[in-house]
Formats: sequence, C-alpha cells, structure tokens
Amino acid sequence: MFHPRLPYAFVILERIPGVMSLNFDADTGEISEIHTVSTLPDDFEGRNTCADIRVHPNGRFVYGSNRGHDSIAIFALDESTGRLSMTGLVPTEGATPRNFNFDPSGRYVFVCNQGSDSVVTFEADPDDGTLTPVGNVADVLKPACIKFLAV
Repeated sequence: MFHPRLPYAFVILERIPGVMSLNFDADTGEISEIHTVSTLPDDFEGRNTCADIRVHPNGRFVYGSNRGHDSIAIFALDESTGRLSMTGLVPTEGATPRNFNFDPSGRYVFVCNQGSDSVVTFEADPDDGTLTPVGNVADVLKPACIKFLAV
C-alpha cells in the first residue's frame, strides 16, 4: 500500500503479525526497509494472522487487520521518517476480519468479518485515527473484499 503523497509504502505481514514501513524511490523503483512494527498488543498469546492494510486518505494513519485478535491496529505515521507507532487497537465487532476499506470520503471504514458473516461500519476520525463503530452491521455470507465504484 503506497502513501498518497510521500515516498513510503507499507506491507502487512500475514504470518508474522506486523506492518513493514518502506522508503520508495519512484525514479528507480528501489525500496528499503525503515522498520517493522507488531500489529498486536504485547500481552496477546493466541494465534493470529494479518490480512489487509490501508492508509487513511489524509496519509496520517496506517491500519492493519488481525485475524485471531479480531481487531484493526491503528498506527500514526511520522511523515518525516516513515516510522509507525501504534496508537490503538479496535475490535472489529466480528470474527476473522479479512478485508476492510475506506469509503471515498475517508469518513467511514467497512470491515469484512469473514468468520462471523458480517460487514461492520466504523467512523474514522481524521485527526487522531480512531475508529468508532456506528452500529451498522450487514449480514453477508463470508465477506472477503470491499471495493467502491465511482458512478
């Protein structure tokens, strides 16, 4: 996932729960690792894999989904260094979050909870990156992907 305006890219690590932050040189295509951060709290002891990664449209926050912990990890981006710091974890209100996506405005996030057959809507705060469930849950059999179509 590329940053919308800065020379950074971010990769979700599926088997090692984490997010890798990278420098990206658009002229040469070269990438180099900045660092890797965990998507889990230090005290988590269960099984977990990651699935999806998104950058908020304003570029200030990066998000990653945890399957097992059933959460979205929220990271603030230091725009001068490309380093990430975890600012929170929000439960996905369901099981096995596979994919999630921002609506085109960046105001809402829709989370596909594949294990509980639901898509849950969250409101994203552009100032602090927090996600708050708004109470809308759609029953969808094994949701795996959210895409938006411009009409």
